[in-house]
Formats: sequence, structure tokens, C-alpha cells
Amino acid sequence: MGIVPQSIEYVDDKEVVAVNNADIEKPGSLSKVDSVVVGSFVLTHSETQKYYMNNPIANKIANPMILSVFLFLNAMIGSGIFNMPYVFFQCGILGALLIFLPAVYFTWLGLVTLTEACLEVNTPEFEGTAYKAFGFWGEWCVNLNFLFYTFGAELSYFLLLGEVINQLLIGWGCYGIGCNQYLTTFYAMIIMLPISQLRHLGNLAWLSVYSMVTIVAIIGLVIIGGPLTNQQDRSDNVYVINGYGMLVSGIGAVVFALTCSPQTMHIYIASNAEGQKPQKWSLICLLAVLAGLFMCIFMGLAGYLSFRDKTNSFILNNFTQGWADVFLVMFVIHLIFFTPSEIMVMRYNFCKVVFNRRSEDLDWRVNRVITFFLVAAVVGTVMGIIASGSSNGIAFSLVLNITGGVAASWVSFVLPGALYLKLVPREKQKYHWESIANIAFGLAVTCIVVATLIATPFVQALQPPSDDGSS
Repeated sequence: MGIVPQSIEYVDDKEVVAVNNADIEKPGSLSKVDSVVVGSFVLTHSETQKYYMNNPIANKIANPMILSVFLFLNAMIGSGIFNMPYVFFQCGILGALLIFLPAVYFTWLGLVTLTEACLEVNTPEFEGTAYKAFGFWGEWCVNLNFLFYTFGAELSYFLLLGEVINQLLIGWGCYGIGCNQYLTTFYAMIIMLPISQLRHLGNLAWLSVYSMVTIVAIIGLVIIGGPLTNQQDRSDNVYVINGYGMLVSGIGAVVFALTCSPQTMHIYIASNAEGQKPQKWSLICLLAVLAGLFMCIFMGLAGYLSFRDKTNSFILNNFTQGWADVFLVMFVIHLIFFTPSEIMVMRYNFCKVVFNRRSEDLDWRVNRVITFFLVAAVVGTVMGIIASGSSNGIAFSLVLNITGGVAASWVSFVLPGALYLKLVPREKQKYHWESIANIAFGLAVTCIVVATLIATPFVQALQPPSDDGSS
């Protein structure tokens, strides 16, 4: 079909064609023009080719507002939501809500200010905008945080996969060596490696629908099945607030669960003209963050109030009945096909950090070696956690807290605020002081998580031994 122009204008004596996203059939169709308007951006021919090749979502039709909200939710709701009942258990109900309130506000603010910074410098990418603001080191910092974030997410997925597959096989009567947790983790790796060799994230886009259906089904299981599963025991106390638990297990995990800023510009570009208007886009971001908030709170409250002191860090571990296997199998299938998409993102960021090149630009053999190396690093770390004797559930919670506190807080709060203050002229800044507060909040989250991580072993060592002699 080629290009169907909306208008033709000239910028610096170069021809610019304005088109709808849906009118771009393939990058080669742009060969006869100097620039093309994509949404609110004017991209050169080379920039457009690079953008559309590496962001397949932008090739879709212009999405209505409700679909943009759904895309944000799909980027946001991952493994973190399954830890929310444990967050309420550790922090207390009021304590968890006190963490959610600032996290939700600053997450929304980060999405809006990041978009405004990208628009200001006509760059539809997070890392590209960071390059224009702070040069090579700005882009490197963004990609390094993305790499850390995706590595932590992969750790959480493989920890859950190995444990859930192991539990399913034992429940089905397999007690041999072939069903131990080391091998079930290895099985998951072998299944996912071929899928992870795909070069473009768009090849797995259709799986997002199944992923969201699975997560919604599990939320329904916890809300409806939780009270039915644990009807006999309601004697445990309900904690209102636990300050130490808020620091150790809460704040980083909540930030991790709400993070979706890496996908912001992809979703913006794929939105229709109405959705890209500043007020409408701000509303889209607000609705997405509020929807994520309510999903996390419903999951957290239902799970915690159902199981109380017996709440596991991975809530599905509380459902041991045979009928729950249906949901566990759905969850395993979800992770087996969802995790490779995160591996592709991790590979991309690894190549940008180490080689300063896009993974798609490397030879396919190099891509395979890098993919194997990254997956092996994740699985090796998981094997080390299993070998150390640590509970997978506690390790899962710790990974989410560290990843949320160290990486997600930067990509959600610190970097969007810094880009906004650096790139948007002072007279145009609607969120000047709010962005300063956003940076301060992100840095505070990082400091709190790191400090409690360092201090926890010393606090535990100072605790008096229990009656049975253990500490």
C-alpha cells in the first residue's frame, strides 16, 4: 500500500510527509522522503527505519485510549503481583497502603514527565532521550538499569518456574531424581531457549492476551478461592502496620509491581491522535496506574486476609488442593512463553551496555551465544540460591525488593524526573517541583532498600534466641 499522506510540508528545505501509523506498511516504503511524522515526532528516514524495525508495536493501527491503558497494564502486571499478599503480611494493611500511595503518584508522574521530555527533543525512545540530555553516559545509565531490572525479573520467573513445576510433578506422583527442583529449572531453560532466539519482541505480541487472562484468572482465584480454601483458621491476628517490614519487604516490591516506564514511548506512539493529546495521555497514564493499583490491592488484601500468618511470598503456594493445578499449569504456560520476551529485552540492553550496539544489528551466531550466556547466568544464579538452602519463596520476595529498589526506582522516578528537568525549558515545566520530589523519592527508595539489605543480617544476629535455642 505504501504511504497515504495526510499532508506534505518542508522543514529545513527537506520534504516531510505526515502519515498515520497504520499507513506504514514497511520501512522500505519511506525511501522517497527525507522525513516522516510519526505521531508527534518528525523522524528522518534512517531514524524511522530503525524505529519501526525495533518497535513492532508502532506498526499497529492507532490504538484507542482503552487499548493504550490495557497495554500499560500488560507491561506493568507481572510476577510482582503474586507477591502482594506477602507484602500486606509483612507491612500490615495500613503499612502497605502507605507505600502504595506515593508509589502510585510518582509512577504516574514519571510516565507523564518522561513523555514530555521525549516530545521536547523529538525522540521516541527512553534511552535516546537520555543520550540527548546527558550524552553517552545518560544512555548507558538507562540501559544499565534496564539490564538490572530485566535480570531481576528473569530471576523471579525462573525461581517460580522451577518451584511450581516441581510441585506439580510431585503432586502427580513423581518423586524421582528427574523431578527435583534443579532439573525442573533446567527443563524450563531448555524449553525457553529456542523461543528466546527470536530477534523481535513483536513476534510474541499475541501472547500478551493469554498472559493477561492468566493473571486475571489467578486474581479471581485468590479473591474467591482464598476465603473458601482457608475457612477453618481465622485465629491469626491481622497486622495494621509494621515499619520494619515496610522497609525490608515492602517498598521495593511495590515499586517493582507498578513499573511500566520502559514501554511508555512504544505505547504512546501506538496511540491514536486523540490519545496523544496531553490531557488525554495524562488520563491514560492515570487510569493504567490506578487499575494496576487496584489489582495489586485486591490481590494483596484477599490473599493476606485469607491466609494471614500462613501467607506465602508466592501466593499460589497457599493453594495445595488438586483443583488448583489448573491455575498452576496456566501460570507455567504463561511464564514459559512470557519469559523469552523479557530475555529479548535483557539481550538488547546487554548489547547496548557492553557493545553499544543493538542486538538486532549483530550476527545471528553472536546473538545465540549472548542469549545462551544470559539465560545460563540467570539459571546459574537460581541454582546457587537452591543450593544455598534458601527458601525459593523468600528468595523470590528478596529479588523483587532489590530489583524494585535499585533498578525500577531509577527507571520509574529518578531518570524521568532528571530528563524532564534537563530537557524541558523552565517556563514550560508544569511539574518542576514535583519532578524534584520524584527524583528524591526514587533516591530514597534506593537508599532504604540498600541500607536494609546491608543491615538485616546484623539485626537478625542481635535477636535473642527462641525457646528451642534457634535464633
